[in-house]
Amino acid sequence: MIMLEHEAKRILEEYGIPCEKSVLIGEGDADRAGELVSSLRPPYVVKAQVRAWGRGRAGLVRFAGSVDEAVSIARGMLGSSFAGERVRYVMVSERVRPLRELYVSMMLGGNPPGVLLLASEAGGAGVEEAGGALVLRVDPHAGLRGYAVRRVAKHLGVPAESIAPILEGMYRALWDYSLTLLELNPLAETEGGLVAVDRKAVADEDSGNPRLAEFIARYEEELGALQREARRWGFAAVKLDGDI
Repeated sequence: MIMLEHEAKRILEEYGIPCEKSVLIGEGDADRAGELVSSLRPPYVVKAQVRAWGRGRAGLVRFAGSVDEAVSIARGMLGSSFAGERVRYVMVSERVRPLRELYVSMMLGGNPPGVLLLASEAGGAGVEEAGGALVLRVDPHAGLRGYAVRRVAKHLGVPAESIAPILEGMYRALWDYSLTLLELNPLAETEGGLVAVDRKAVADEDSGNPRLAEFIARYEEELGALQREARRWGFAAVKLDGDI
């Protein structure tokens, strides 16, 4: 299950990982969107909450300089469609001005199986083309060791004491919430320290983990008739245009 970004943000904040201040606007909150956004400092980032990648290229991540502009963008996103999915929530955040954009992720995988820790100095949209990422395998029996933290810190060019609590929080969240992927892209280096300003998470909804109950319930509420039937039989269905 691909989690909505605001859900991943809530998990990260539970483990003390710095994130920007934000508000969530649902379809039922459109009339009080101005009140919600007014609690933040401009400028803003307005992001549709969807369970698919590529929303930025689709125009579903936009910047706003005023409350009125942010509210107008949010209202325009709500109820729209992306990858066959209705936009039910929009997150408006205080815009962070990074000195550098970094990339850090953890995912289950490797041979033998473990946690793959990836770190790159090239965060943001260019991470896939940049190459040169540091890839470490974390043995789940040994856990996240100090040497791995130090290697990531050296690769990213940041103090170990600033990246350590972020990596430790990510590692705990990965296991506590049965996540198969947790990605910070970008992890912004700012004058005030490191801030996770964009987050992706994928959870194993079949794990039986009670911590996922709320997230799974929200996910199932969003499913259409086709997806519900497919889920009942244990497979995923994606509605396509055209003839087959």
